[in-house]
Amino acid sequence: GPAWPGSGDPPPLPPPMPAQWGSNAANGEGGPLLDQQPPQQRPPSRRQAEFLGYNSVLQAYASKGDKAANAEEYLEKMIGSNLEPSVQSYNHVLKAWAREGNAAKAEACVARMRERHCELNVVSYTNLTQAHAKSGDLEAAIRVLDAMRADNVMPNHVTYTVLVDTHAKA
Repeated sequence: GPAWPGSGDPPPLPPPMPAQWGSNAANGEGGPLLDQQPPQQRPPSRRQAEFLGYNSVLQAYASKGDKAANAEEYLEKMIGSNLEPSVQSYNHVLKAWAREGNAAKAEACVARMRERHCELNVVSYTNLTQAHAKSGDLEAAIRVLDAMRADNVMPNHVTYTVLVDTHAKA
């Protein structure tokens, strides 16, 4: 039987795309969408580049063991360069203190964030929870969870995993 219902012929080809939709390669027509070059991204300003550089170094310190003091020192250097740390900047330092299990230093970092009106996010609270958990203080870790909820920050699976692991080891 025929390949197409109703006749032995294939269906007609669709009409060419309107020019504003792009290019019709079959007849060589171009359209504004495909003829335009992609927008060029402006290179970061010197200050943006400095900020990104500081955050990259902070991230590197956070991922290495026993480098929290270096991360804290570098954060101070960032502030001394008149760059305002972001929540991500502070989170790198919090992660470094959490890796070392130094809850007192992590709490001091959170206090500094609040002094500088830097809003804590789920990563901030989870890192603080991890610092208390690693230091073996399950009650303090649970208090962080309560503070998190009071600040309308929703815990995520990582936060709960930290708490469950800490409870299992207690």
